[in-house]
Amino acid sequence: MPAIQVLQNQSQTLSIVCNSQTSSVAVTCYKPDGSELTSGSATVDSTLTTVQSQQGESPESVHVTSVSGFVVGRPYIIESQGGPTSILYLSEIRTSGSLLVFDAPPAFDLASGDTIRGARASFVLGSGFTGERDLYYRAEFTVTPSSGDVYKKQTIFHVCRTQFQDPVSLDDVKRVLSFQFPSSASAYQAGQLREMAERASNMVLRQIEASGKLPHLVSSPDAFKDAGLYALRLVLADDNLIPQAGTTEIVEYVQTMQKQMVEECRTAIKAGQWYDKNDDGVVDPRETGAFSTRVLL
Repeated sequence: MPAIQVLQNQSQTLSIVCNSQTSSVAVTCYKPDGSELTSGSATVDSTLTTVQSQQGESPESVHVTSVSGFVVGRPYIIESQGGPTSILYLSEIRTSGSLLVFDAPPAFDLASGDTIRGARASFVLGSGFTGERDLYYRAEFTVTPSSGDVYKKQTIFHVCRTQFQDPVSLDDVKRVLSFQFPSSASAYQAGQLREMAERASNMVLRQIEASGKLPHLVSSPDAFKDAGLYALRLVLADDNLIPQAGTTEIVEYVQTMQKQMVEECRTAIKAGQWYDKNDDGVVDPRETGAFSTRVLL
């Protein structure tokens, strides 16, 4: 996952997904030189409910005792009374019938009495700690589970003057599905569409970084929309959604989309972009025009 872009002099919520029921999470943030920036305790999502039933025809839909406190887009731990767990993202909440709809079915059949609890641990990095623009700050989350060994997770972030906007949105995913794969468009939950958009956007960000550039220093993020749409088609191909699948060779199609995405990224950077290499907000002569963006695959 690309580094989080934190706006200078603004607060930012940093978060991780816990692997299991969690007692506490300690957070220490470090500057790029390794010195400590700040530390504290993360807030563990305490939302908890009990499963009443699981819909047979839509196993990702679960009736629960209460939907209070649940938030669409957040991760949740689904715990079986027999031991297995699944971590899924919430796609939809229907207060009528107390129904939670996740982005995928759990890995096991649910039974009445199973539990669903929050998996998110979040830490607010105050604006007083984001005054200095620099790259590769990090936040270390030390997680103490309710049972089992302590473990750590790390989040990398840059403090930036501007932020790169994702080239692929949920609406873009829905539009492509509706026009190219109309019979499949209604089969996806909002959470699944959101995940597809995020994966496609991250592909573009990684290509920009592979070219030696930092996305937040590129002047016109909209120039990467076409690259994002090619990346989206790669994500859809993972679900076997390929135009004219009966006459198109899958490997050839994926390779073509990959090459087109890389070329669109290269073109977007070269085509009159201003790349603020020294991050001073001033357009210097050497920061405009064509750049070398060759990416080795």
